[in-house]
Amino acid sequence: MGLQTTTVEIDGHEYEITQLGALEARIVQARLGSLLGPAADALAKAERLDETAIAVAFKAVVGSLTPEVFVDLTDRFMATTRVRTGVNDAGQPTWARLSDHSRQVFDQHFAGRMLAMDRWIWQCIRLNFADFLGKAGITSLLEAAAASRFGSPEKSTGSSGE
Repeated sequence: MGLQTTTVEIDGHEYEITQLGALEARIVQARLGSLLGPAADALAKAERLDETAIAVAFKAVVGSLTPEVFVDLTDRFMATTRVRTGVNDAGQPTWARLSDHSRQVFDQHFAGRMLAMDRWIWQCIRLNFADFLGKAGITSLLEAAAASRFGSPEKSTGSSGE
């Protein structure tokens, strides 16, 4: 089975993202897992699962994201991403790898566009870790933890009588 490639559009720019190989993806997965740990802790400490609890969990993820981890993630993903730069004389699209020219393509492309960069990183994570982040992975573990802490809405019988 080959590496999957997808094309996405973010803020009017087209990106061609290719999955990381499993050897490299396992390092990123370990880093993502360590970022999700503080979120799980924050949810475990919450009195109820609501928007405030989710905001606290998100803040825990962002707070545990060190500059070194962020740079590592972007370096790995820019090596597997091309951005469409225009069309050639034959009308064919032209592309540049974000890591080309000592990362100058990345530097100039995302200058002043930090939200677009965040959206691009999210698309890279989704392509590479859909199973890890999806219903069969960490999402099911977080849902199970929340259900054991807060009860399952599907099985709720109403008032606890307390």
